[in-house]
Amino acid sequence: MTELLIHPRLKDAIVAPRASEVALLEESIIAANAIYDSIKAWKDPATSKSYILDGHHRYEIGVRNMIPYSVEFIELPNESEAIMWAYKWQASRRNLNDESFHYYIGKMYNKTREADATKVPATEIDETSAAKVGESFGVSRRTVFRDASYAEAIDSIAKPVRDSLLNGELPASRKDILELAKQPVSKQMEVAKSVMSGEVHRVRDAIEKPTDKPNPSKKPNDEPQPAQPESECPRNGTHSWTGDGDEMYCLHCFEPYPKVGSPSREQKIRERSEAVDHLIGMTKTIDTLRLRIDDLKARYAKGDMLWKLALDKLDEARTAFAQLARKL
Repeated sequence: MTELLIHPRLKDAIVAPRASEVALLEESIIAANAIYDSIKAWKDPATSKSYILDGHHRYEIGVRNMIPYSVEFIELPNESEAIMWAYKWQASRRNLNDESFHYYIGKMYNKTREADATKVPATEIDETSAAKVGESFGVSRRTVFRDASYAEAIDSIAKPVRDSLLNGELPASRKDILELAKQPVSKQMEVAKSVMSGEVHRVRDAIEKPTDKPNPSKKPNDEPQPAQPESECPRNGTHSWTGDGDEMYCLHCFEPYPKVGSPSREQKIRERSEAVDHLIGMTKTIDTLRLRIDDLKARYAKGDMLWKLALDKLDEARTAFAQLARKL
């Protein structure tokens, strides 16, 4: 089995499917005990590392469940061409919805325009690049220009909300998307949560809905409130938090991360101590998993490469946990 890496920019170039679609994919792969569609990959000539172009979820499911997979390598000169290939491949899928198709058209135009910048006169670059993309996918230059603006608006929206808009989980008109793109991340998440929970039916209504304001009677120097028990994610069972600092939200239900008052020094020390204990516990769990992998490797010689890949990933995880523990 070929070891592949996940390149963040290549993965980000692809619209994430719905969680339900990934779950169904995993069920079908496990039932068949096989991955029939090859994983498309690219070997970077500059580093000799191999990255996934298409099939991120099939790869992760195969590694997690120890199911063999095949790899088809696509020869491309650099990362920019690899991203362009991913756009074209996705736009050519027969089951692609309109939202994603037009997003990829816009992304391909912007990428083509970058490549043409040194080859085409500045006065002709827009028309030339739009004509190239339009002819390849049977759309007019006017559509290409409109899709380019659409893609730029989509890219200014937080990744979880962006994927929900493009995979059809969060329906919205282009006008609403352009308005949503102007909102801060917290408002974007709030809008997505309101629509997907059924609180409101349209993105437009959620945008116009006033944002909840903090209680004015609350004084800055009030004693911190104790943390509330973490609720279950209504869409996935367990919350998957994403974001940074004050802008953290669940990937599935867009629930904001529960906030509490400023912790005292003793509370911070206690929390860090608990975090270190947790990380140490996770490291022990990783060691246990490694022993299990070693046992499987001894019994099943055909899976040598797969076991090696699993071992490498476990070693990376253990090192990361140990480094994080030292920082706390």
